[in-house]
Amino acid sequence: MLNKKLIREAFRELDKLLPEKTNILIGGGAALLILDIMPISTMDIDAIPFKSPIGAEELKVYREKVAQKLGLPHDWINEYFYQFTHCLPLDYGKRLKRIIKGKRLTCYVLHPTDITIMKLFAHRAKDELHVKYLIKHNYADLDYIDDYLEECVDKNQPKADEARDYFHGLLEALG
Repeated sequence: MLNKKLIREAFRELDKLLPEKTNILIGGGAALLILDIMPISTMDIDAIPFKSPIGAEELKVYREKVAQKLGLPHDWINEYFYQFTHCLPLDYGKRLKRIIKGKRLTCYVLHPTDITIMKLFAHRAKDELHVKYLIKHNYADLDYIDDYLEECVDKNQPKADEARDYFHGLLEALG
């Protein structure tokens, strides 16, 4: 299990190995842990290279070396969340928070509002606890999310209607 301290150590080791400047975008539960929003541990870090010369395939080589050195799972960085980045609002970059600035590696985390949007589109049972927590504790901008989901529905974005209905259902359940 990865905790905040081990995540930072892993990224420091990754920074030492990278041959050139690399940006990584972190989302999901690891972002909530790093931002001190939820006191959780996680099996992996949902992260992808972005605006970076190093792609996911090349990053895997360095990820594996860090895994070996620290005794982490080989997929401690999991690119799975990439398939939901299409649902991010175009202005998500304005809300990114830089959490690590090394010699070559810079890590950013998504804002809780954007994490909520991604989790609503993913609509996985395991995400419901996170989404409810973010809503209940006012970490996500609910008006922004509601407006954004309506825009997505109006544009016929795939799964937008499901995400909107899921969001409204959670709001209703939370009262």
